[in-house]
Amino acid sequence: MPLGYHIRIRPRTSGTLIKTKEQRRVVARTVLGQGRKHDLLAFGPGKEHLHMHTGPEADPGQLARNVESGLTQSLHLDGGFERAHVEPIVKAGHMYNVFRYDLTQAAHHGLSGDPLFEGTNLPDLLAARLLGCYTANNVRRLLPGISREDLLQYLELETLEPADAPLDWLVAATLAAAGVPDLVGHGAEVSRARRAAIAVASDRLTPERLGQLLNVSKRTIYRLIRQRPNDRLVVAVRLQLGMMGQRAHAVLGSIGPYC
Repeated sequence: MPLGYHIRIRPRTSGTLIKTKEQRRVVARTVLGQGRKHDLLAFGPGKEHLHMHTGPEADPGQLARNVESGLTQSLHLDGGFERAHVEPIVKAGHMYNVFRYDLTQAAHHGLSGDPLFEGTNLPDLLAARLLGCYTANNVRRLLPGISREDLLQYLELETLEPADAPLDWLVAATLAAAGVPDLVGHGAEVSRARRAAIAVASDRLTPERLGQLLNVSKRTIYRLIRQRPNDRLVVAVRLQLGMMGQRAHAVLGSIGPYC
């Protein structure tokens, strides 16, 4: 039985797969949503394709089809996908190499628009996003040689601690931690994200300012303040602020102001 699988999918139409940070979050949501049942360990997009790395319990063909279907709809891709490339992994060393390779796809292809690795599950592995926290359990189980220090090296950080600033990045940090494309509407995930942001910043920003940032009325802010936030999401937002604060030069230098 293979130790895992390396999967590559590519749309038939040429061109950059991910064009905006909102699309990057949509891709991550799609992969993480489908990967839970397939032992997902890591994923990362190149310019025109996407790599996924799984453990042995995956059905790699089914995972590829599910992700392709989701991306076809969410990214409005015409023409479908080429036949997925699936490589069984039979050596332990290869498992570690594939894991590292998939997380660093952007660097392999000279892409610089994702300095915080939102297009991968690195934030989930560091508890800075909740959608794919299950991948951290998979990595601990199947790749025990991967440490938190190893993961931080991809961000060029020695440590990562929760932070409460800079608040100029609050919305960006909230979107990244929740894995939602925007803060539009009143769906459960968006409301949960707003509550987390309020928990981080309500002692320093007025309700009026919070309402402006979070796209709701002052009345809604007062209502959300009375509701208990998801503690893990609050920590994830603060970890995102910690990353942004330390990586500000890279973030601003690569794509301009983040939000």
